[in-house]
Amino acid sequence: MDKTFFIIIFSSIIGIHLLLLILHFHLQPVVKAGKANKFHWRYRLVGGERPKTIVCNGEQIDVSSLEVQSVYGNSMKDFLIKNGQQVLVSPYNTEEQKKSINSFPVLVFHITDRNRFDSKYKLRKFLCYVTNIENTAWEEIFTQYKDRIKVSKDSFIDNCIKKSSKEAADKSSMYILSETFNEYDNKYEYSLHPISTLYASVKYVI
Repeated sequence: MDKTFFIIIFSSIIGIHLLLLILHFHLQPVVKAGKANKFHWRYRLVGGERPKTIVCNGEQIDVSSLEVQSVYGNSMKDFLIKNGQQVLVSPYNTEEQKKSINSFPVLVFHITDRNRFDSKYKLRKFLCYVTNIENTAWEEIFTQYKDRIKVSKDSFIDNCIKKSSKEAADKSSMYILSETFNEYDNKYEYSLHPISTLYASVKYVI
């Protein structure tokens, strides 16, 4: 009887500790900072509670309304977002919001044509809006944003022409032109994203 009682108590203690350990961890959506076609599990197991407030420039900020995503990859390292960090993001809720970006935020886009286990988000740096990509004057865009573009004019134009030719969607609709760093080929690349794939903007990094 004593031995059975001891086993029950010991098992209960172990079970409680395991439960507390499990409760300490939670699944967090993964956002790719790199190649969208490079597989990574959709969720990452992380410890600790979701942050409700953070301190930024000495000011305490309520972030309870923001979503938290775990970063995979280093394509946004120029913007101090690195592999393994977490980003606090604010989703765009309307088409008007998606079409009214007036700064240069790091954005979260939906990844299309993915399998159900792969991450469904990617990070890209906003450069500008593009309408009617079939007839876009890429040289003019380069001239307008040359202080922000990190490749030569010829490379930029060639990159954009190749990207626009691959778009199967309505070429007359609005797109977002973004920048990312390809850490595998060690070069900057520029991509086009239909407005419909825009999900959120990054507000804070922790």
